Amino acid sequence: MIDVINQIYTKAKELLKAHNNEIDTASVFTNTPQHYPFVSIEETENSVNYQYEDCCNVENCANINLEVNSYAKGNSKMTDAKENLEIVDNYLASIGFARTSKTIIQENNGTTYRIVARYEGVVSKDNVVYRR
Repeated sequence: MIDVINQIYTKAKELLKAHNNEIDTASVFTNTPQHYPFVSIEETENSVNYQYEDCCNVENCANINLEVNSYAKGNSKMTDAKENLEIVDNYLASIGFARTSKTIIQENNGTTYRIVARYEGVVSKDNVVYRR
């Protein structure tokens, strides 16, 4: 199985921490973070891309879907959530993932600003990402 989520998450976390050392991150979805700002980066799908499977049923590419949740609170919650998502978005685009959606969600009576973005790409066994 082609598995790249750990290296993607590690690099994204490094970029986010360079921007704001106070940010909290996770590699799994977290509905109610304990600390803000918060960004989760989760692999939501990893399936064999049969188009690239060889005659011996060896997986050469996988369809990978990711979900990023960017949370923020306070007076600059919208700006903070957008800036943090932009860091992850730019990174994922630079390695070949395509954003398929971006949704803004107001939570907790408007005190929490959350942006959910979804990405997809085809990843080879050599960790090269191709857009679907």
